[in-house]
Amino acid sequence: MFPEAYILVGGRSTRFEGGEKPFARFEGKTLAENAVEIAQAALPGSNIFLVSRDEDRVVGEACRLNVGQISDRIV
Repeated sequence: MFPEAYILVGGRSTRFEGGEKPFARFEGKTLAENAVEIAQAALPGSNIFLVSRDEDRVVGEACRLNVGQISDRIV
């Protein structure tokens, strides 16, 4: 059984200037992409998931990065 990695990419970005954090670019890649690459290097073969409160905004990035996506619903 492979380990799993959950990367929290949600939040309101209230203290972050420049838009939504998962889509901000750093050294030519989105922050979400950088986090996924680090998780893949640390846990080869693992299932990786992006966790966010707004599925619609992150599902495209999860598909582009070939990782899963989980909605963190506040009830």
